[in-house]
Amino acid sequence: MLSVLGVLKDIHKKIVVPCYDSGIKGKAMKEGLEFAQRKLDYLNKYIGSKPWVCGDLTFADFVLWEELQILFVITKGQIFQKYGAGLSNFSRLFNNFNVIP
Repeated sequence: MLSVLGVLKDIHKKIVVPCYDSGIKGKAMKEGLEFAQRKLDYLNKYIGSKPWVCGDLTFADFVLWEELQILFVITKGQIFQKYGAGLSNFSRLFNNFNVIP
């Protein structure tokens, strides 16, 4: 779980800092999104068919949901398209998380 949290922290730094600096259309954001996609490729493979990031619901799922929410807004929903739209691991986890009571 710690390596997953490290990857998510790296993504967060690369996409959130430019929001406060150059905005979502700047060069830093473009580079941040490219970086995030490379890291999400890794996470997508790691998650596989597990119901949650690490198998059971953990803190990492809360962090992933937050990062996906940020990426969803920045990319106007296109972040899920790269990974299979509504059938992607990220879309599935995002939607599962949204229905937690």
